[in-house]
Amino acid sequence: MKNRIFAVIMLMLLTAGLSAQTNFFHEPFDNNKNNWPFLGNHDGYSLAIQNGHLRVESTSNVIVRTFINPKVDKIDYGLSVEMFLEKGNADGLIGLCFGMSEDGKDYYSFMYDNTGFYGVYKNGEEMKLLFGGKEEGLVKRFEYNDLLVVKDGNEYSFELNHKQIYTTKIDNTFGDFIAIKTSAETTVKVNELNIYNHKRAMELSKNGLDNLFDGLVFPKKKGGN
Repeated sequence: MKNRIFAVIMLMLLTAGLSAQTNFFHEPFDNNKNNWPFLGNHDGYSLAIQNGHLRVESTSNVIVRTFINPKVDKIDYGLSVEMFLEKGNADGLIGLCFGMSEDGKDYYSFMYDNTGFYGVYKNGEEMKLLFGGKEEGLVKRFEYNDLLVVKDGNEYSFELNHKQIYTTKIDNTFGDFIAIKTSAETTVKVNELNIYNHKRAMELSKNGLDNLFDGLVFPKKKGGN
């Protein structure tokens, strides 16, 4: 029992340490200190930051994006976000945009919908699908889904709920802005967004967990083997 309690305490300390050592940018949506634009009620859409969430709602045929420049000048990173499709059409795409130009017209996006479809797009004058797929049970409908974009040099990998679904090379993006995007007549709720040192996080996580559980002997359950 003592070993289990010790392991839990150490895991909590490890998690806090990882966050402190690896985060480049953290957005908990406790307030609008990072100056997300377009908050409030507008004709056909609304945006709000409240109770630790960003809520983006389209009530018309308007596709809505809210974007910022996190000013993270790093060669490699992990960009992660937790979000869910709160209401709207099942095939209404929601997701994360990155490498966006300052005017918001050109960017890459990682999107999914409640039919289970997911895709990576290059957006400009047209929305070009680079990769798309659908796997039963991978998208959690009306629950939070974890989206992760990992940049390693000019190679980008995309993970949905901790499963890698696509890898590609992008030699040049359009800018440093990132965005949250929702389709027409669709509402997305975002829990948090992070940009962090992915390589360092993986190293610390592996080493920390190896050291944490090395030599610990947990008692067997009564009647178990």
